[in-house]
Amino acid sequence: MEHYQDESHDLMDLSGHGFTYIGTGICEYNHVTKIRLDDNKLTTFPDIKSLTQLEELSVSGNELKEIPMCVYELVNLVLLNLNDNNIKSMSSKIGKLSQLKCLQMKGNDLSSVPDEISELLSLQSLELSNNSMLQVPTSLGNLKELKVLDLQDNNIRVLPRQLKDIELLEDLLVKNNPIEDPPPDRCSGVEEFRRYWELVEILEKYKDTTCIEIDLRDKGLTYIPATIGQYGHIKKIRLSGNNLSTLPDEVKDMEQLQEIDLSCNKLVHFPPSLMKLTRLSVLDLSENAMTSLPNEICSLSHLQKLNISGNNIGVLPLAMGEMTELTSLEMRRIGIEFLPPELGNVSNLEVLDLTGNHITSIPRELKKLSKLKELIIDGNSITEPPMDKCGSVADFRQYWQIIEMLEEYQDESRVEMNFTGRRLFYLPNCIGDYKHIKKLRLSGNELTTLPDEMKYMSEELDELDLSCNKLDEIPRCVLQLTNLTYLNLNGNVIHNISPDISKF
Repeated sequence: MEHYQDESHDLMDLSGHGFTYIGTGICEYNHVTKIRLDDNKLTTFPDIKSLTQLEELSVSGNELKEIPMCVYELVNLVLLNLNDNNIKSMSSKIGKLSQLKCLQMKGNDLSSVPDEISELLSLQSLELSNNSMLQVPTSLGNLKELKVLDLQDNNIRVLPRQLKDIELLEDLLVKNNPIEDPPPDRCSGVEEFRRYWELVEILEKYKDTTCIEIDLRDKGLTYIPATIGQYGHIKKIRLSGNNLSTLPDEVKDMEQLQEIDLSCNKLVHFPPSLMKLTRLSVLDLSENAMTSLPNEICSLSHLQKLNISGNNIGVLPLAMGEMTELTSLEMRRIGIEFLPPELGNVSNLEVLDLTGNHITSIPRELKKLSKLKELIIDGNSITEPPMDKCGSVADFRQYWQIIEMLEEYQDESRVEMNFTGRRLFYLPNCIGDYKHIKKLRLSGNELTTLPDEMKYMSEELDELDLSCNKLDEIPRCVLQLTNLTYLNLNGNVIHNISPDISKF
C-alpha cells in the first residue's frame, strides 16, 4: 500500500485480492478520499474514523455481518457501497452521515432500516434490493432529494403513501415483492404510484358519513382503487368523463349506492360488481365501448333509469323484460336491429329512446306499456308500424289497436267489419288484405283520408259507411270500389264531388 502515500493519490483500490484482514495501517492514509475494498473476504475492518477526508467507501462482495461502527463516524461520506454482504441490521447512527448521496445495501439480509435514515437529507439513491425487508419506514417520505429507490426482491407488502411526497423521485423499483397496498399494478412506476395515493386521498375526503355523493368527474382516472368499497354510506357517485375500463369488485360493498354515472369512459364489458348493487335506481353507462349486456342485468330489480346510449350493444338480452321498475330506458346509437317483445313487460316505463339505431319494426307488445309517455325513434328505418304512425305514443297504440281489431276479422266467415264510433284517425294499409269483407262500417270516427290499399276490397265490398268523419274529399280508393251498392258520406266536410262518382 506504500504507493498510496503519495498525496496525489486520492483513490485507494484494494479490490479483488481475497483479503480476510485489513490492518490499522490504512488509517495513516488520511489524504485518501476514496477507498475500494470490493470482492475480498472481509468480516470486519479497522477503525477508520480518522479518515475524515473520505467521501467514498465501497466494501461490496465481502462477508460483513454488520456495519462497523466506525463507518457511522465518516460524516463526509457521499457514497457508501455495502452491497452483497451478510449484513442483518443498520444502526440508528446512519442518520449522522448527513452528506451521503448514495447508499448501496443490495444483496444483504436486512429486515428493516431505521427511521433515522430519513435524516439523510442529501440522499439521492437508496438501493435496498435483494434483502429480507418486511416494511418500508414512512419517514422515507422526508428524503426530498431522493431520485432512485430500489426495493426489489424483498418481502414488502405495503408501500407507504408518504413516498409520493418525494417530488424528485424518478425510479421506484419494487419488483418481486408480495405487495398488497397499493395493488401491484399501481406500483409500476412513480407516476402510477403517486396517482394511486392521490386518488385514495381524494376519496378519503368523503369518509364523513354525512357525505352521500362522490364526484370524480373528468379526472382522467384509469381505475378506481379497491378502497372504494369502504364507502358504504355513499348513495351517489359520479365518474363520467374518465378513462375507466373496469371497476373493482369492491364496488359491490357500496350497499347504499342508488345512483352511478359511468358515462364517457372506456368500459368494454358491463362491470360485474354492479350486479350486487340491489338498491341501484339510476345507472348511466352511455358513451362507452360495451358490445353486450349480460342477462343478469335483470338482477338490478330496483333500477328506474338506465342509459346505455353510445355503445355497440347489437343485441338486447331478453331478460330486460324483467326490469319492471324501469321508468326511463335510453338506447340511442347502440347498433340494435331488433327490439325484444319482452320489453312490453316493463310496466312502469315512461320514456323509451331508440334514436339512431337500425330498427325496422316496433313490436306490438309495447302498446301494453300503459305509462309510456315518450317513444323516440328518430334515425331508424321503421316500416312496421309505418313511421308516421309512431310519431307519438298515442299514434303507436292506436295503430296496434286497429291491427288487433282487424285481426278479429281474419275469419272469412265474417263478412261485416264494424268500427263504428272508435275515434279512429286512420286505417292501416293492411285493410286491403281483407278482401272477403262485404260490409264496412266506419261511421263516427275522425278519418281524414283512407289508404289506397282499400281498392283491393273492391271484389266483395258492397256497403261502405263513412258518415260522421272528417273527410274533405271522396278518397280515390272509394272511387275504385266499383261493386259498392251503398255509400254513406253524410256528416263529413266534403267540398267537391268528383265526377268519377258517376261510375257507381
